[in-house]
Amino acid sequence: MSCIIDDPENILAEFSRRLWDEWLPAFCFDPAREVYSIEGFKPESIKVMSQDARDFMRALDSRIVVDAGGGEGTKLLKAKRLNKYFGLGRKVLYRNP
Repeated sequence: MSCIIDDPENILAEFSRRLWDEWLPAFCFDPAREVYSIEGFKPESIKVMSQDARDFMRALDSRIVVDAGGGEGTKLLKAKRLNKYFGLGRKVLYRNP
């Protein structure tokens, strides 16, 4: 879906919809890893501003970055570095720049 939304509430609603409908299930049910329960994801851990959500979805939709598959994250088309969507455990001990 193309992200041409400018209202901050609608941007965050679309980001949340894609998180729950696309990215989280792909991560939780990827056969390459242990199966995780979607119910274990804490919605309060979503701390993204509407501008960042909008820019991220635009980059993904325009293929500036591509989904790496399996809910792993995104990367530039020819890059090897992966920007992860999710971390495992109680707290993630690092932040992606």
